[in-house]
Amino acid sequence: MKREFLVVGGGLAGTFIAYNLSRKGYDVVLVEKSKKIGGLLYTIPCEDSKGNTYFFDIGPHIPPRSDIWNFLCKKVENISLQYSSLKSSMELDNHFISFPLSLKEITNIPLKQLLKFFLSYLESSLSKRNESTIKDCLINKFGANFYQNYLRNYIYKFWKFPVDFISKDWSLRIPSVNLKNIIRNGLSTHKAKFDSSNKILYPVYGIGQIFKPIISEMLSNSVELKLNTIVKSIQPSIDKLYVSLKEPNSTTEYTFNKIIWTGALHYITRLTGLNIRKKLIYRDLLVVNCAIEKENLLGEKIIDAYITSPEIIFHRIYEPKKFSQKMAPSACTSICIEISITEHMKKMIPHIVEKSIKQLQYLYNLANSDVKCLNYEIIENAYPVLFVKYESLVDKLTKHLEKKNIYLAGRTGKYHYWGIEQVLNDAKRIITELTTAKK
Repeated sequence: MKREFLVVGGGLAGTFIAYNLSRKGYDVVLVEKSKKIGGLLYTIPCEDSKGNTYFFDIGPHIPPRSDIWNFLCKKVENISLQYSSLKSSMELDNHFISFPLSLKEITNIPLKQLLKFFLSYLESSLSKRNESTIKDCLINKFGANFYQNYLRNYIYKFWKFPVDFISKDWSLRIPSVNLKNIIRNGLSTHKAKFDSSNKILYPVYGIGQIFKPIISEMLSNSVELKLNTIVKSIQPSIDKLYVSLKEPNSTTEYTFNKIIWTGALHYITRLTGLNIRKKLIYRDLLVVNCAIEKENLLGEKIIDAYITSPEIIFHRIYEPKKFSQKMAPSACTSICIEISITEHMKKMIPHIVEKSIKQLQYLYNLANSDVKCLNYEIIENAYPVLFVKYESLVDKLTKHLEKKNIYLAGRTGKYHYWGIEQVLNDAKRIITELTTAKK
């Protein structure tokens, strides 16, 4: 069977690309190796003790102030939130400070510790390091003292690699500290005004809801959607690609003009014979979903907490209720515990889950009866490991594949630690490039 486009990967990038190509009238096959569409934008329906359904999102996905996102979100029931009101927190020696930092938060830090942070921060501000690794960037942003005591532990816990291996690019996800702004805002007597341009939209019943109308429209546009399907082989020729797709009960041969790959790169390198797959590493993510017998756990308007203590095995926890009341049991809340894992750790998952729940209880002074584990699962290839000089390797792969009419897109496919807005922009880019070139 001949088709124009094969889109591999049914996450946000792949689904958005297939959806828009079908709207333009192209023949598209969308392949997803799992049984569901959505990738990291994944919502789980749960049931509370009274039999009421609520919803649970995997990961704290901060929605962007983006026309593309708003277009998708308006297809479902949504809620409007003030972007500037959303906060995170960071655990420092079993105490929490919220971000963005305020003058009040800074003054809550013990004076001796605060003085060490300040002097180290001042030194780094006056003498910037050349930035080649994440270590250099974070010392420039926060000072050596804060980095050595907290951030180094967090980064090792997250990546499971020494910090000298990690690229400076990952630090772009971590905002710098601007003491001038913190002091000025702290001393200001003016209250922040509501800014309508500062609003963000979020689906009331969870972020995964955006895929329902998209899938429906794709199917009506004759997109061939294949779940539980993998690409078994790719044979490029001069102007077409012969592809074998393996489904649970059959294998089908197709011919495509172009392939858009949004999945993990070690699969496409194996299929196309480029021997760099061992250098492109992803971290899997273990998510543990819990119901909590409290109305609020992390604090007012705090959506997630980053845990720096090395003895705590999880790196982040997230409270879905802060986005929508529909994402928690009635009169309670829920928590998602996130743990990046290696292949070796997969052998100990039940033990890791049990330990993470006990550590959550310890951090937040919760009784056994306060916490109920709802479920847990492993999200494969959640985080591309941005090692030093990864860009040259990805560029080499990109050029190699484009000669064969195979194009990379999205967070996983482009090997970037992107958020929703960057993923959608990249999807829009590849759609424009390929459809314009065709014309």
